[in-house]
Amino acid sequence: MSLDWLGPSVTLVLGVAAFFVGGASERRRDQRLSAREQAAREQAARERRNEERHRFQLENYLALQDALREYMRTIAKIIWADTAIVKEHGQFTMLPEDLSQNAFDTGIVFGRLMNRVVDDELRDQLEKFNLIAAKTSIPPLDKSISKERAIALMDDRNDVLTNTYQRAADMVGDRLRRELKR
Repeated sequence: MSLDWLGPSVTLVLGVAAFFVGGASERRRDQRLSAREQAAREQAARERRNEERHRFQLENYLALQDALREYMRTIAKIIWADTAIVKEHGQFTMLPEDLSQNAFDTGIVFGRLMNRVVDDELRDQLEKFNLIAAKTSIPPLDKSISKERAIALMDDRNDVLTNTYQRAADMVGDRLRRELKR
């Protein structure tokens, strides 16, 4: 029996085996390349989302700074108007309509921006300011309060509000600077 067929058969078997081994190796290389590309796409998407979050918070802090200042200014006008009314009439009366509407409008803008803040500590401070501002803009329910006591109450409210505002404004400024340094 002649072994002439053995050489070509071995060559054929080795060629087929090399084809399958090479194909498997190419598939693994393609899978690794695909996994790297997928990881790079996911990383790029994460970076884009982080950049969008950064830009959103930066814009929100800038708008919040303005809204906080405007809200404080409006509540201060209410305190001053209430104090003037009490000094003149001896008791609280209705505020001018434009002042009440302005307080409502600035409060809505402030609240919307406050709710967009991601930082829990800052949002808690802003909520505290918002609560004090709301309480400050409402006259006391006790109608028998004396003129002197009413003025002292308004002064006390103004002091508490101013301190809370200053803390909130400082925190917003701090968070804004952090975002700018990013």
